[in-house]
Amino acid sequence: MNERIIILEVQKPLVKSMRKALVIGIAVVVLVVAGYGALSWDGKEASGSPQDSHAKFVKMELDKSTYSPSDTMIIRLINEGETKATTSYHFRLYREENGEWEEVPVNLMFIEIAVSIEPGKSWEQKVNLADLKLSPGHYKIVKKVILTSQGTENAASYEVSAEFEVKG
Repeated sequence: MNERIIILEVQKPLVKSMRKALVIGIAVVVLVVAGYGALSWDGKEASGSPQDSHAKFVKMELDKSTYSPSDTMIIRLINEGETKATTSYHFRLYREENGEWEEVPVNLMFIEIAVSIEPGKSWEQKVNLADLKLSPGHYKIVKKVILTSQGTENAASYEVSAEFEVKG
């Protein structure tokens, strides 16, 4: 009978220390997850219009606001942020129809090369509008940009756009 009491007294501190270790382990996991979330989230949402909060990071400019169907458009992406931006030659095109943006099929082959734009730098892409066979109207060109924080693997994808007219 004395042996049972000793065994129970030995197991009681063991159970208490296991509970304590479990509570500490859970607390560590919660703190690590919360800390990672705080480091990886910079307070900016990854969704929304490309013309709002992320427009200050990468801006798209066109060389003109009005083109003829045979012109060559020059798209310039300017990295005004503090992180590296990556894009490609691919773009989407939209035409305004009755106040709504309707996607225009772009029957072009794109070279899928990642283009890196360092902070404070810009990159230009030429687009031959004759290849797109555009009719007169109001258009919007959209490109995807990925922002990568230096020293981390965190990346956020955004879209930037610019509007233009085709006349003639």
